[in-house]
Amino acid sequence: MAADRLEVAFLTPAYHPQTGGAETYTRHALAALARRGHRVTVVSGTTGATGVDVVDGVTVHRVGPPRIGGLAGSARWLPRWSRACWRVLDDVAPSVLFAHYTGIHAAARWARRNPTPVVALVHDVYGFVENVRWRGPVGGTVRYLNNDRLLVRARPDVVVAVSEATAAAARVRTRAPISVARPGCDHVPPGPDPDPSSRRVLFVGRLVRSKGLDDALASVAAARASVPDATLVVVGSGPTELALPPWVTRLGAIDDDELDREFRSSAALVLPSQREGWGLVVTEAAARGLPYVAYDIPALREQHVLVGGGVLTPPGDVDALARSVRALLTDSQLRRRLGARGHDSARRYLTWRQTAEVVESALFAARDRSAGSRSVDAA
Repeated sequence: MAADRLEVAFLTPAYHPQTGGAETYTRHALAALARRGHRVTVVSGTTGATGVDVVDGVTVHRVGPPRIGGLAGSARWLPRWSRACWRVLDDVAPSVLFAHYTGIHAAARWARRNPTPVVALVHDVYGFVENVRWRGPVGGTVRYLNNDRLLVRARPDVVVAVSEATAAAARVRTRAPISVARPGCDHVPPGPDPDPSSRRVLFVGRLVRSKGLDDALASVAAARASVPDATLVVVGSGPTELALPPWVTRLGAIDDDELDREFRSSAALVLPSQREGWGLVVTEAAARGLPYVAYDIPALREQHVLVGGGVLTPPGDVDALARSVRALLTDSQLRRRLGARGHDSARRYLTWRQTAEVVESALFAARDRSAGSRSVDAA
């Protein structure tokens, strides 16, 4: 339990039941913070009805208007959404503001009028070139301005990064202290081990180029030369449209219970992403005892060192990816060994209580740092 209670307001463009790694992180980290005795209020954008409800002990204000796509749409949406957030903040009067994505902009502007420390949550930092390469000229520019550049413009008191890899990228954009609060995995329900006879390979992620669905398809296709009954299940939605062969099942966005069943009925998770801030789906696979095959990129390497529940291959090397997929499909002892190691390590070293402890320390540090700055200014 914290020594004293904070009044925390978290600003975000999307919150549970909207899904994704960022939404999973914020839902469970904030719930763990509330369990530690702090009062947590979320101010979120919404694609549905506005209103107030409670999620896992956290009060959620869903304010409009819904987000509008594109550069011009974002320029119209952000000021209106910020004003809707400020009306809630005026009533809540938080002692610390916590925010991610475009919420950082709204938090920083309110804090200038109502001196309040701001903590920025950073899931990933791409840079302008990579944003444009992965999302195109318009989408990449919007993401860069609404995410990466906010660390420069907003000048938060403290930054919380979800991995050391993300922290390293953020350090070149902010002078604020950075804490690393890795995601937990104890939201994953206990259950049976994955099916030992399965030949299903699972891909979970937004259908964008950076997630590597093309490479996942190519790797399973190559593995089918020696494992002809191997199939691929694709879970996720997004703008990418692909012509899928008959051995691929596309499920789109599914609920948590159905996703859990897909994990447990699969032989392996494949994640050939070349950009990740953390890669929560790997943690979720490991916590279920499902081995993974992923590209050896900084955030996934950091995670792999902790959980050791799968295989990393050189980024872009589809042949190596296919060999590892084939090995997990054909070697039951390897699957069992990696699955057990990942399950035990993930559940031991990655918990939301640990996440909340780091976040809590960052929030107190921001409060104290802000108070010190005001004292100096007053003197």
